[in-house]
Amino acid sequence: MEDFPIGKISPSLFRHIIYPALGKPNPKILVGPSTGMDMAIVRVGQEDVLVTSTDPVVIRPELGWRDGSWFAVQVVASDVAVSGIMPQVMTFSLVLPASLAEPGLKDLWQALSDACHKEHMQIANVRLMYSDHATFPIVGAATAIAQGHRSHYITPADASLGDEVLCTKGAAIQATAILARLFSTELRTFLSAEETFEAQSLFEQIGVLQDVRVLLRHNLVKKGVSTMHDATEGGILGAVYEIAVASDLGVELDADNIFVYPVTKKIFDHYNIDPLSVISEGTLVMTARSTFVPIIQQVLGEEGILCQSIGRMTDKAHGRWITQNNMRRPLYHPGSDPYWGLMNTLRQKSLHVKSRGENGHTDFHNET
Repeated sequence: MEDFPIGKISPSLFRHIIYPALGKPNPKILVGPSTGMDMAIVRVGQEDVLVTSTDPVVIRPELGWRDGSWFAVQVVASDVAVSGIMPQVMTFSLVLPASLAEPGLKDLWQALSDACHKEHMQIANVRLMYSDHATFPIVGAATAIAQGHRSHYITPADASLGDEVLCTKGAAIQATAILARLFSTELRTFLSAEETFEAQSLFEQIGVLQDVRVLLRHNLVKKGVSTMHDATEGGILGAVYEIAVASDLGVELDADNIFVYPVTKKIFDHYNIDPLSVISEGTLVMTARSTFVPIIQQVLGEEGILCQSIGRMTDKAHGRWITQNNMRRPLYHPGSDPYWGLMNTLRQKSLHVKSRGENGHTDFHNET
């Protein structure tokens, strides 16, 4: 039996298996599963909508309960925030290893509560269970929920012809930070101590909640910003492609304008991977009306958030194109994210080193 690639299931499997079987149709569902849509939009009453997104969560003790929980909350909440309506409520369902004692559970749960509180969200529902089949990291699912006026939301299908494509921060933010936190010993074989620390420090840039809040505070969502999408599976290339498909438009993407941290480039050059195709939770990909681009870049810059113009939406007949290293070629979705294969390779290497009595990675047990 063929093994599927690690990560999200492919668009082909979604089209042939998931999309045709979604239960009984409900007219209240305004936005359901489709390309680039990481959230659902459900009509509530006459004026409001409910925005919701569910994600698998993985809480790694190597990151410490505080950082591991914060990361999980950011990943789920960001998928709702890109609608332009900020998440207000979260729910969790976690399967706990039987070896997680009461003090560990208390630390874990306090960390999740603190992460939600920091982002102005309340935990509304909880399901926890112990299982003798469960191991670390802790896995489960979480849902973020928001409610707002139906005129306030946007989706990746709302880009318009001529919109500029923007992105914040840079490429492979999440991948760089997590790899450096989990496999610092491996990375130190070709990075300096300073470079390793720099890569680890990108962890603080994960999540797009701050980016979206800045845009909302200045009333730029919908008026100036037409779509928002966080660059998760497939990285920036995947996010831009999904916006183009969802909006039924073409695109000219200038990949040479995308900022890549030198340490990110060094890591992914070492493993022969294009960082633009790698998961980058924390990078907000947007389309915006050209006249608003300067003010968008200004207000984000005032908060220390880099925002780059990286392309333009075109007519569908023009096609979808990328210019990278001064070479122009068709833009396709990257497919299976190479991050997962690299993670698995490094994990196996770390376990092999440990089996020889060595410590294959640095633990970050910061559970306060």
